[in-house]
Parts: sequence; structure tokens; C-alpha cells
Amino acid sequence: MTQLDTGDLYVTSKRLFFNGAKKNISIPLGKITMFTVFKDGLQIEKEAGKDPYFLGASDWELAGACLDAAASKLR
Repeated sequence: MTQLDTGDLYVTSKRLFFNGAKKNISIPLGKITMFTVFKDGLQIEKEAGKDPYFLGASDWELAGACLDAAASKLR
């Protein structure tokens, strides 16, 4: 894999937001079809477009739990 950007990842009640040094990414939770938590990152699968991977030294299980809780409120 090639690193494309660095920044912060936020999970809100409506979207997943990456605030990058080069580019920002906003993904509405309703557009996320699936996500996978790894020990060193998070993979997001969307309805359309490229599926981003977020890697780094973070608590990815906590990020996945937050994402799951936020997405379940939309269902």
C-alpha cells in the first residue's frame, strides 16, 4: 500500500469524516455498506467509488464500535 495522506478520522452520527493534510473525505453513514476493523486500520466499503483504508496507530476497535453504533441508529 502507498500512503496518500495523513490526518484525523472522525465518526459522527451522520458521517465518517477524514480531515487530511492534502484532502478531506466525507462519507455519509448511509453510503457505507460494510466495514472491517483490523489491528492496524479500518477498511470502508461504500455503495460506489473507491473503498478507502485508514491505517495508523489508533484504537481501531473503538473506532469500529463507534461506527457500528452510529450506523445502527440509521437502520
